[in-house]
Amino acid sequence: MTREPIFKCEHTLYLMLRDGSKPFDMRKYDLSDDRIRRLAWGHARPRSFGETRWVPMETVVSFQDKETGEIQMFEYQGMEFAPWAPGWCFLLLGRQLRDGVPVED
Repeated sequence: MTREPIFKCEHTLYLMLRDGSKPFDMRKYDLSDDRIRRLAWGHARPRSFGETRWVPMETVVSFQDKETGEIQMFEYQGMEFAPWAPGWCFLLLGRQLRDGVPVED
């Protein structure tokens, strides 16, 4: 089983993610990064009235605090792009699944 994508982040970002004040993360859109490639991969799921909805293959993403080594896990809801931030993507996060678990090497 493959582990979910894990991104290292600064302590202040980690705290904002943990307390729910930031429900997204901005990352360089680089498909040579396996984590970004895995998060970008998905499929269309049919909805009512002939519409489709994009569903990511990965359902979980984690963030590791560079200062403490702790990780927190979130539901991954997809990726968005903004015209004012070319080359960057926004990882949309859902509910927190795990908080403050030390990373074991």
